[in-house]
Amino acid sequence: MKLIFKIFISACLVVSFFTDAALLRGSGRGGGTSSTADTYYFINDINRNSVGIDTTYFESGGFPSAHVSGGISLAYAAPTYCVDYSIIDENRQRAAAGVELLVEEPCIWEFQQIENLSLFGAYLIFLVDPSMIDVSWSISNGLKDWTLAGFMDDTGTPWLDAPIPFDMGTGDYRVTVTITQNSGPNATIYRKNIHDSNVVNCDDTVTPSVCGYMLSASDTYSSVSVSEILRIVPTLATVAAPATVFIWFGGLMAIMFMRRRCK
Repeated sequence: MKLIFKIFISACLVVSFFTDAALLRGSGRGGGTSSTADTYYFINDINRNSVGIDTTYFESGGFPSAHVSGGISLAYAAPTYCVDYSIIDENRQRAAAGVELLVEEPCIWEFQQIENLSLFGAYLIFLVDPSMIDVSWSISNGLKDWTLAGFMDDTGTPWLDAPIPFDMGTGDYRVTVTITQNSGPNATIYRKNIHDSNVVNCDDTVTPSVCGYMLSASDTYSSVSVSEILRIVPTLATVAAPATVFIWFGGLMAIMFMRRRCK
């Protein structure tokens, strides 16, 4: 009886894994081949002076920041486990050698026509409150485009949870996500490239003198992901997962009961 119970639990888990699976490919997507790297900062404007970001405050590092290595995209329309970062380094070496680059394979999201589009991705420079970030998902088949509003959760993950548009039939589509991070009225987003020198300006015309870091500044920062595949398939007439498990389990019990009677 214990063995039967274990089999029953295992069957439930297997069915659960299959019914929850919508991402068909979990590797292959790489990224760019840039040798640069950037660090992004979110700094309240109260820490600015007449020549830049106050040096003492900036050097203390007491503010949100994110470092992104060279060649890595900032936004993804699929989770990071769908990213094969080895492709980036391999293609960088191939480009230097003048040989053919590896072809990246997109992730594939698959949904039946009756399902919601439940997609999530990744954002590597999540700096502020999700309410200050706009998430927009774009879907296209080359002839028609759809734009759907998404949202950012507290972990910095972009999401889409929406019904499939009524005029979107079965087939393959391209999906991207655009993420716009807003600084708000009292702060600024700064970016520093690894190749940039630490430019510090000082104003000696005031007493005491003030010094500040000069970095690239913006009130908003938008990132667009590379495209992945969104596949819509016809609705399948399947037995609900719990019912399937109980039918399978019931059949197994009947077989064992009959075998006992025959002994």
